[in-house]
Amino acid sequence: MKRVVVLFLTVLSFVYIFSFDYRLTVEDFEDGKLIVSLNVLFTPANKPSFYFYGPTGFVKPSSSTSNTYEFEVEGHSFLIPLLYSKNYYGRVMTKANYDVINLDLLYHRPQITVMSDIKKDVIYKYIKIIVGEGWNLANLDIDGVPIVWFEKNGYIVAFTENDYSNGVHDLNTIFDLPYGGRKEITWKLFSLNGVIVKYRGDVMPYIVEDVQPNVYQVKPGETLWEIANRFGVRVGDLILINDIKDPKVIYVGQRLKIGRVKFIDNPTVIVVNLRTARMGLYYDGELIKVYPIAVGRGDSTPPGKYWILRKEINPALYWYGEYIAPSPVNGLGTRYMQLSNPEYGIHGTSKPWEIGRRISHGCIRMFNRDVEELDSFAGVGSTVITISVDEDFKRYLVNMLEGYSFGKVAEKIGRTSGAER
Repeated sequence: MKRVVVLFLTVLSFVYIFSFDYRLTVEDFEDGKLIVSLNVLFTPANKPSFYFYGPTGFVKPSSSTSNTYEFEVEGHSFLIPLLYSKNYYGRVMTKANYDVINLDLLYHRPQITVMSDIKKDVIYKYIKIIVGEGWNLANLDIDGVPIVWFEKNGYIVAFTENDYSNGVHDLNTIFDLPYGGRKEITWKLFSLNGVIVKYRGDVMPYIVEDVQPNVYQVKPGETLWEIANRFGVRVGDLILINDIKDPKVIYVGQRLKIGRVKFIDNPTVIVVNLRTARMGLYYDGELIKVYPIAVGRGDSTPPGKYWILRKEINPALYWYGEYIAPSPVNGLGTRYMQLSNPEYGIHGTSKPWEIGRRISHGCIRMFNRDVEELDSFAGVGSTVITISVDEDFKRYLVNMLEGYSFGKVAEKIGRTSGAER
């Protein structure tokens, strides 16, 4: 009997030492805010005191309900929970189920890559999701219909043969997170004639060529356009290199990296035929769609190879130093895609009757509905090639660009003449 009592007391002591008094669950995190639910695992004599200690000191809740607390945690990399209360018997209760919350794990948002593989009779759609430590995928679907997925080498691969109507679709995911919470994330996809991509495209891989002075500190009254001109780079270069969300908003003292972006070739290629005033959209070397366009007068739109450097919705017009706000007056329509040569761009129009003519100063104009569709499909870094031939677009890009000095683009992205998949 004595042995049984000793064993019982030993087990009871073990359970007490390794148990906890409070269960914390991270319910959400976004924009520097952390929402935590607190489950008290005993009968408290008073409401628990709950706050965190981080690298810059104590962090008190900015708001709370009966068991949910919101904290402002911008700039913190970790938090130590500090809890205090007494139970019904007057015992001090302080132990939480987590000693430290590593915010770096929570703020790592998954990254997705979307691509389509065009075969002879079917188009396979692939989605790759790179997830952080402690993130576990619980659900994945497109428009509510589950698709097949598996985990491999720390990332998730999903694929489907399903056909999707032209337009925007929702890629819905649910992740089980570190510290007990769940996070729902929805990405927008865009489908066009069987091909599905990330909505408005990805930013394609690029390299950066440094330009002296490499780093520049913004002075009072300066604009991004003025700084780009001073160092012989483009506004789009500075936006990409410095991850600028709004090019109209820079501040005095801000340090900008100065450089020039060079993109790597990618599956989306836009071919502009100056002779026929038509545009061909190619993906993975195959023709997806043809659009009517307006091009420059005479030779004001030169043949060549460019990239989409930046994109704007409802763009403003800067015309010889004059700012013309987004409106039908400025003539740019509803979308603007700046090319790597800053003199040229692809945009909509307020004069649809001019489509099909040589009418512009060098830019490529489209019907607004068409440029919105193109903007939804093509990403920053998509290749734009202008040619001048008296023929219709061919099914395979490699055949369309045959004989051009940049034909290697077609060989790299497309397929050999007459080939099938």
